Amino acid sequence: MHGGAGWLDRDGILYPCAHGGHDHLAGQLGRTVADLEQAGWIRVLGPPGDLPGSPNWLLDRGPPAVGFHACRHPSEAQRAWLLAEGHVLPDDD
Repeated sequence: MHGGAGWLDRDGILYPCAHGGHDHLAGQLGRTVADLEQAGWIRVLGPPGDLPGSPNWLLDRGPPAVGFHACRHPSEAQRAWLLAEGHVLPDDD
């Protein structure tokens, strides 16, 4: 599957962009990065293992050590997409 980089909306739909193109894509969608993050969209940095020495890159408000950055807990649709792509999700609090 490997959707690569992009913004993942709450319905589990990936809006793809080049790695590092998230801010530009937000503008193309008529939104700001803050708007998307506040709405619960997830910044997908790339497929699991894209960073050297990292099997997967997921953090909730932390340094980008894994494949995506989420400001809120993923929705069920987002979780399903991330798991299908091979991302490892941390346990929910």
